[in-house]
Amino acid sequence: MTDPKPVLAYLYVGLGGATGSMLRFAVGQYLNRVKPESPFLAVATVNIIGSLLIGLLAGYFTSKDHVLYLILAIGVLGGFTTFSSYSLDLMVMLQKQLYTQALLYALGQLILGVTAASIGFAIATKLL
Repeated sequence: MTDPKPVLAYLYVGLGGATGSMLRFAVGQYLNRVKPESPFLAVATVNIIGSLLIGLLAGYFTSKDHVLYLILAIGVLGGFTTFSSYSLDLMVMLQKQLYTQALLYALGQLILGVTAASIGFAIATKLL
């Protein structure tokens, strides 16, 4: 089955999204426990891992309607990655006048995220 009915597609994306959200929460809990001095590390980690994985999936799947793409890329990674949390982290840094940290955080996420997505895509299209 590569092209699900529209109702099933929503179900696949929703179940994947719930899974991704729980994974994001687990990563945050873990990193906040082992690195409590780095409260923004969890969002950065999730965004970079998510960028790598979405690059892999985009390179691997030729059809964006494929059931696994819907579940994994749109569902799981949509729930897993945290751009809205990233935006909030930046806002908090700016409100606290942590301008250098905010700049490094923003540029680091952008550069590492795009790089990770590119690496994932290259791996998927050349090796898989």
